[in-house]
Amino acid sequence: MLLLTVLWIPALAEAQTEPEWQRGVELRRQGQDAAALEVFAALHARTASPASLAQVALAEQALGRWGAAALHLDAALARPDAWVTERRGALAQARDEITRHVGQLEVLVSRAGLTVEVDGTAVGTSPLPGPVPATEGTVVVRLREAGRVVGERRVTVQPGALSRASLEVGAGVSASGGGALGVVGGVSLGVGGGALVGVAVAWALRESHVQRWNSDECWPAGATRMEACPGEPDAWSAAETAAIVLGAAGGALLVAGAVLLIVDASGGGGETALACAPGLLGVSCQGRF
Repeated sequence: MLLLTVLWIPALAEAQTEPEWQRGVELRRQGQDAAALEVFAALHARTASPASLAQVALAEQALGRWGAAALHLDAALARPDAWVTERRGALAQARDEITRHVGQLEVLVSRAGLTVEVDGTAVGTSPLPGPVPATEGTVVVRLREAGRVVGERRVTVQPGALSRASLEVGAGVSASGGGALGVVGGVSLGVGGGALVGVAVAWALRESHVQRWNSDECWPAGATRMEACPGEPDAWSAAETAAIVLGAAGGALLVAGAVLLIVDASGGGGETALACAPGLLGVSCQGRF
């Protein structure tokens, strides 16, 4: 109820005379917080007022974007503004609620002058002066240069705790903009699954040759099975060998693909290495995590 008061108290600052302000407030009243965030963000881009930034933070809080809400509310409270000053108590209580859902994230970057984003919110330019608030759980840290993503990793953040993320340019980014390890892992899973389908086909072929060998067709009167069907033993043996090889290779590829996807999801980026090569029974992999 106290947070709603922040929105409904009559205007004390010029920002509340803006049509965008009134529209944003009405959208918040209707529970359309995402739409309200867009309106207040556009208003703040034009006015750069602490009051509009505070409203951006409150909309972000309503959407559970705790890290961005903490960053923006702290910035709003740090600047002199009549509207913010009048509601400082209510805004401070909002900040206390936000604090329960954020940790501190220290982002260490290998190169200066890059834009640092946490879950899509720009938090500064490398090197950052210190840790920044981040939403609890898994967050995505990105580096941008001239708008292009040049580094990325995922980091787990605990509320009230300090986490660290070290990024290098190019880490975790492929030509398509996704995680390179994830792409390779997906391909490995696909090829491994195809190999297991091949196992089923090869084993079915083996069984058909075995059944023919044991049928009357291969044991006619006056002849041995080998004389009637000389190629069947070699045929089922070849099919059985193919099933074993495909099974070993497919299993190895599935395991390797799963490991790559897990590493990619954990944000291993430039800190992880996994090398795979053909082995005696399929594929052998060595990794460093």
